[in-house]
Amino acid sequence: MLKSLLLSAAVTASLATGAFAQSTTTAPASPMAPMTTTPATPTATSPTMGAIRGSTLINMDVKNSADEKIGDINDVIVGADGKVEQVVISIGGFLGVGTRNVAVAWNEVKVDTNNDVAFVNLSKEQLKIDPEFKDRRTKP
Repeated sequence: MLKSLLLSAAVTASLATGAFAQSTTTAPASPMAPMTTTPATPTATSPTMGAIRGSTLINMDVKNSADEKIGDINDVIVGADGKVEQVVISIGGFLGVGTRNVAVAWNEVKVDTNNDVAFVNLSKEQLKIDPEFKDRRTKP
């Protein structure tokens, strides 16, 4: 009986000291300084006039000056300065078999956004003799 009384007294004392330790008072916080807000940097909500989205270019038909389809845009190459340097045009083949990718300088491509088509002043034969575009990330 004495053991149980001492045990319960010890438990009560330990709980009381824990409660006592938590009941310390803190100094009142200083009044808050008025908040100053700086305007957020405006973000673009739509492309600027004349801009075109990269996703619009991907899979876009490419035609020559005779209005013959010679391929489609497979990829867009952006330089370190953030400007488009080249587009990769997929030519030849059937259903992706036997296709060749050729890089063409962006300044040689004219995009008709109204008809979702790109034009180059090159023939399919000229593109066939151009070196094939190789992605540096792929291993031989």
